Amino acid sequence: MKPRLFFCALLALAGAAWAQESDPLQAELDRIQAERARQEAYFAEQEAACYQRFAVNDCLRRVKASRRPVMEDLRRQEVAVQDERRRLRGIEQLQRLEEKSSPAALQEAAQKREEAARAYQERLERAEQKQADKLQAEQDRLAEPPRAERDKTSDRPTAETRSADRREFEEKQRQAEDNRARRNKALADKAAKPPVRSLPTPP
Repeated sequence: MKPRLFFCALLALAGAAWAQESDPLQAELDRIQAERARQEAYFAEQEAACYQRFAVNDCLRRVKASRRPVMEDLRRQEVAVQDERRRLRGIEQLQRLEEKSSPAALQEAAQKREEAARAYQERLERAEQKQADKLQAEQDRLAEPPRAERDKTSDRPTAETRSADRREFEEKQRQAEDNRARRNKALADKAAKPPVRSLPTPP
């Protein structure tokens, strides 16, 4: 056997021995791979020997004919192991779906939705308060005459101007409150809806 092929076969056998402790199906796949490497090395050695004979082509045909059923059998074994692995993964996926559909999981999902809705509401309130503060600052600025006019006269804005500004400010505050109420109602309606349960995937 050539040194390189022998080393590959040895590595494959070592990998198979290690995998047996962790995953039986992986161990079986590694065993098949190691056996394939061993057979490949064996048939490569047989083919190399054919070149030392007189009837080279006949010898190579015999080696090839011997090699085919061995490799086909290893391939059948490999396909069977991979099919079993897929079947087990399907079962695990179904179990995970059942766990997600359990009452405890549904309650946890509902709590997470409520927490997300509260956090969203708090962000909205902070944004609206910031907007209200900005509007108030703008109203205060508009209610104050420019410095040049204050220097010219000590007259203050008229009561009529202040009243109009106050009405405009209150109207904007009322609109902001209406928007907040609509958003609160939409969030409450969304939180009250039961979660849609997904159907399990058929095996």
